[in-house]
Amino acid sequence: MQKRLLPLLLLVSELALVLVPLTALVMDQQNLDLD
Repeated sequence: MQKRLLPLLLLVSELALVLVPLTALVMDQQNLDLD
């Protein structure tokens, strides 16, 4: 079970590394639109 879980965790962590800056960018743009 753990052998199958590890690649999934790696995939999730890589997705998070991509999504976190993207969501931060989107939030910044929304904040700029509000001003």
